Amino acid sequence: MRKFLISLIVIFLFTSFSYSGYYLECGGSYSTLIMDSYNSDIDKATVMYQSLGLILDFNKITGAPVLFWNGVIPFQTDAGLWAFVFCNEFIFVNNKNYAYFSYGKKYIETDESYNITYFGVGGRKYFFNEISTGKILPYIGIDCGLGYTLGNYSKFNAYYPDGSILEYVYADMSGIMLGFRGEFGCEVWFNNSLGMFLQIGGRYMRGELSGEAKSLGVLFPVKDNVKQAVDYSGLFFKAGIIFGFDMKIEHKNETINDKDKINEISKINIEDKDDLPVLSEDTNYKELVNKGEDEYKVKRYKIAVTYFEEAVKIYETAEIYKKIGNCYYYLGNKTKAIKAYEKSLELNPYDKKIIELLKKYKTK
Repeated sequence: MRKFLISLIVIFLFTSFSYSGYYLECGGSYSTLIMDSYNSDIDKATVMYQSLGLILDFNKITGAPVLFWNGVIPFQTDAGLWAFVFCNEFIFVNNKNYAYFSYGKKYIETDESYNITYFGVGGRKYFFNEISTGKILPYIGIDCGLGYTLGNYSKFNAYYPDGSILEYVYADMSGIMLGFRGEFGCEVWFNNSLGMFLQIGGRYMRGELSGEAKSLGVLFPVKDNVKQAVDYSGLFFKAGIIFGFDMKIEHKNETINDKDKINEISKINIEDKDDLPVLSEDTNYKELVNKGEDEYKVKRYKIAVTYFEEAVKIYETAEIYKKIGNCYYYLGNKTKAIKAYEKSLELNPYDKKIIELLKKYKTK
C-alpha cells in the first residue's frame, strides 16, 4: 500500500497530466465483518445462559449491508490513466439477542447499533489508457481514511418471571478509527454520462467504541463507563451506477478500419457546398469542443473538424487530435489523419489504439 501511494504522489508531482472530467459512483453492497471481540462475548454469554436452562436466540455479527458513494476524478499521465478517489461508506450494523425462560417468558433482551461511516481518499490505476463506451474497463485502487460513529447505542433489558422490568441499561456509544481499503473493479460506460460498475475488495478497520451507561442499579452500577472493541475488517462486493460529468469518453468503434465503409462514409460527408461555420473570436474552448462533438455525432465530419482544429489552437489534448484524425480519415484525407494521430500520440504516447492504427495506416 505504501508503494502504491508513493507512486501516486510521484506521478502527480513529476509528470504532466490532463483531467478527463469526473464521475460519481453510487450503490450498495454486502460486506463480511470480523467483529471477533463482540462474537467472543456472544459465545461466553451463550455458555453462561445455557447453564441456567434458558432458551437462547443469540446472533453473532458476521456481515452487514453497505451504502456508498465514490467521487472519481480520472486524469491522464505519462504513466497511463489514473484517478483520484474520494470514498464514503455507510455500514449498517444492528443486532438483537433474546433469552427466554423455559416456559416461554422473556428474560433478557438486547438491542445494539454499531453503525459506522467511513470517509477515505485514495487513487486508482486503470488497465487501459482511455475511457471508452461498450467495453469492460478494469482497475485497481487503494484508499485510507477515518471511520467514525455517531448515535450508536447498546440496550439491555432483564425481566422478572412475571414480565415486569428487573434491570434496564442504556449506553451511548461512539468512536473514531483508521481504515484502509483495497479493491479491484470493472466499469462499463453506456455514454458520456451513464455507466455501471462492479467491485470486490477488502477493508481493514478496527478500534473501540466507548460511552456512558445508565441503569436502574439492580444488576449493574447506576452509571458506568463502558467500552466495546469492534472490527469492521472484511471482504466486500459492490455494484452500482456511474453518473459522469464533463467526461471525455472515446466511443467504441468510432475509428472505422474497414476500407469500403470508410470510402462510403467519406462520400456521404464531403459536402459540395461551402457550409463551414463562421467562428467568432469570442468562441471559447468548451463551446468549440461541444459543437464539434455535436457535428461529429451526426457524421458531419467536415464541420466537426473545423471546430476541433480551432479548439486545439486554444488548448491541445490527445483526445481532440484523435477526433481530428478520425474526421480526416472519414473524409478520405489519409495524410492529414496520420498527422493528427501522430500529434495525439505525442501528447499521450501510451495510447495503444493510436499506436496500432498508425502502424496499420502507414503500411498501406
